[in-house]
Amino acid sequence: MKVKAIKRFGFGLAALAAITGLVTVLRRSPERLELATGDRRDDEHSEEFKREAVRIALTSGLSRERVAKDLGIGKSTLGKWLSQYRPTDLVSAPQADLARENERLRLENRVLKEERDILKKATQFFASQRP
Repeated sequence: MKVKAIKRFGFGLAALAAITGLVTVLRRSPERLELATGDRRDDEHSEEFKREAVRIALTSGLSRERVAKDLGIGKSTLGKWLSQYRPTDLVSAPQADLARENERLRLENRVLKEERDILKKATQFFASQRP
């Protein structure tokens, strides 16, 4: 195991990983947080650890290099996990939802324009009928 000491303030993702149980907190003090991260082979990381690392990498907004460093794994390892565990449904599902919503809004827009045009013509007709 590799021990990583981090300044207490500004430690970022490593502390989040410690809180979520991805790494073990060895020692806490007001100024430092020491974490034990896995210096292990890939097959020794649990599936939960891998999936959580992928989730953090995809949703944190940090670079992959920073996420990998904070979790104590290699950048290539994280890249491999991303390709292996990336949820494909999360990428395609929102796009499908957006396409459906877009189509629904286009249809609604067309109907509203037709109704508006009918009302314009009716207004013109009734205005011309007034003596």
